[in-house]
Amino acid sequence: MQRKSRRPPTFNPEDYVVFLRKVLTSTNANGGMSSAVEKLYGKDSQMSAEMRSKLSHSVSVSSSNDRDGRPNNKQSPDVSDILKKLRLDLFFSFASFCKEFVGETCDGIALLMDMLRTIQMAQVELNGSNKELSNVRANRRSLIRNASADELEVLLSLYQLCLANGHVPGKDHGLSRLLAHNAGFYGLALALVSNLTRTRSLALQLMTALCKMPGGHSRVSEALTTLRLNMGESVRLKLLSGIVNSTASRVESLIESTEDGLTGGGDVAYNTDTSLRFLVEAMAFLNSFVQSASDLRNQVVIQWEVEEASLNIHALAQVADTVRSPLAAQLRQELSVWSENQINIALLLDRLTNVTSTNEALRKDLLSLRSRLLALESEKKRFSEFENDMKKRCADLETELTTMRDTHPITSSSSVGIQATDIRMEDKLESNSRPLHDWYHTTGSHMSYDDEDYDIDDVIEELNNIVNSAESDMNTEKNSSSNCGSTTKDSGSFTEEHLMI
Repeated sequence: MQRKSRRPPTFNPEDYVVFLRKVLTSTNANGGMSSAVEKLYGKDSQMSAEMRSKLSHSVSVSSSNDRDGRPNNKQSPDVSDILKKLRLDLFFSFASFCKEFVGETCDGIALLMDMLRTIQMAQVELNGSNKELSNVRANRRSLIRNASADELEVLLSLYQLCLANGHVPGKDHGLSRLLAHNAGFYGLALALVSNLTRTRSLALQLMTALCKMPGGHSRVSEALTTLRLNMGESVRLKLLSGIVNSTASRVESLIESTEDGLTGGGDVAYNTDTSLRFLVEAMAFLNSFVQSASDLRNQVVIQWEVEEASLNIHALAQVADTVRSPLAAQLRQELSVWSENQINIALLLDRLTNVTSTNEALRKDLLSLRSRLLALESEKKRFSEFENDMKKRCADLETELTTMRDTHPITSSSSVGIQATDIRMEDKLESNSRPLHDWYHTTGSHMSYDDEDYDIDDVIEELNNIVNSAESDMNTEKNSSSNCGSTTKDSGSFTEEHLMI
């Protein structure tokens, strides 16, 4: 609402608080606690003279019709008028009025919650067979209607304080005050099964908002559990699911009657929109209640309870697909959210079985690969040690060979055969004989040979004999120079004899 259209309140917040507290704490003539009906609709009025004077001049009291449009010849109870004036002031007065009424000093939200429970207790007394209410039996039906209307007025006031924008400063300030109410939310849960669709819708909106608050889910769950125990439900949400199913059937009946031309006009459209709005808010509450659960187990429990309560999701989907309106689109969206949040236990068990078997197979493969890896690492270590040993032996042999060359020079007689072979086989073994030819020239010996040809195998065998002989002498008598010389001489004689043949 625009700021220019706001007006001063009819009463101050303190006046409303004083009146509501007097009603809630009123006693009977004997000094005992009065019944809820006597507190609210008894003959002894709790209204002060100042408030009664203001109320008599109020435009709202001058109405001669009841809320349902039928004539009402008697004056409305004082409580009903005060609750209506409070609701109008919360809607149309300045924001400072709402801020003061919901503040810690007045604590208006707690008073409204207590008033809601008192009205609901009065409804139970009026619908029951209480012998103490013999004086109101004549007006029982009228009082039941007034109690239902007063319950709606209280919920409208709570909605304005907790959910309306621009009135109470601070985000979720009204909801925080509502969440701090010590008496719990049983009054809101009981309003879910009210006879008025508008009352049920407001209760659903408030409880949906509370589920989204930190710690709100547990408080709402406790209220629903208390409702199940008091109402004798087999599971929670049983009555709400039944109301939702009946509302969906009613919408289908209204649509069929409209298509057949049996009924028409604005009443049918209004009833259809009201019913659709209730269905949307019901599904929104169920989605919030499931999503705000603390863990997966609680989500599964809630969904199981909804299934046991026989909520007909298929009928709701048919209504959403049949009706063409923004509310039907919202209902489809809420149903889509419900389907996405649905947890299929059988499917999860199948997936768990498949994952377990796959995990076991992968575990076996992993163990096999680990054993193979250990074997390869052991083999690699053995090859590394072997390589190091070979390198060490090669280095030792090179060192010994170098020492042998330095300490035991080769004689010229051993070079004769090599030089002759080098000269005779120079064209065929140029690359292999070049070192031997150079070695021969280093000795300074010059000899002549016959024109006989020698086989390359003989030369290689001779060279191998020389090397083997040198290694044998070096291993057996490494420090004996005489033995090395004799070996060299024998090798030279053998070469000469071989060349003379």
